Amino acid sequence: MIERLMLLQLESGGCSAEVLVNGLPVETLPAAGGRCCLAVHEYILAGRNQITLATGTGLPGQPAPAQPQPRVAVGPTWARARLALARTGQSPNDANVRMLAAVDWATEEGQSYDAPGSKSVEVELPVNFPRWRWLDAPVIPLSAPVQRLILEFLQKLAIELARGNAAP
Repeated sequence: MIERLMLLQLESGGCSAEVLVNGLPVETLPAAGGRCCLAVHEYILAGRNQITLATGTGLPGQPAPAQPQPRVAVGPTWARARLALARTGQSPNDANVRMLAAVDWATEEGQSYDAPGSKSVEVELPVNFPRWRWLDAPVIPLSAPVQRLILEFLQKLAIELARGNAAP
């Protein structure tokens, strides 16, 4: 059992925000802003890691404009990403949680800013989490029979969850 978790907190207000860990997109918040916290230790490497905060990115899966476009901040416009090391069961807001890296961006109300934009920080981490097994799993070709098995499994799971049964 893992005793420590690498947690990433992402918060934003007045703009969309996306956080990338070592170049991999991890979480996106909508243009209205919001907050989330998730475990990211599977993205963390022993040694140098890069945390990137992208702002004004638009919708996930949509191509970003070729050139950043000017926008004007309507109200508080900000985004923040924090990388923390916490013990299992510990809140990331606990005073004893160790903050390892932070990326902040903000602009004043009425000020112009370019979107999308990004800001990065590099952090050297001596932490070595075990490698996730799914990273080394063999690739299964997505044939029609495999697609059918996946669809059947997901439909059964959805039915059980709709019934309030989370056990499957």
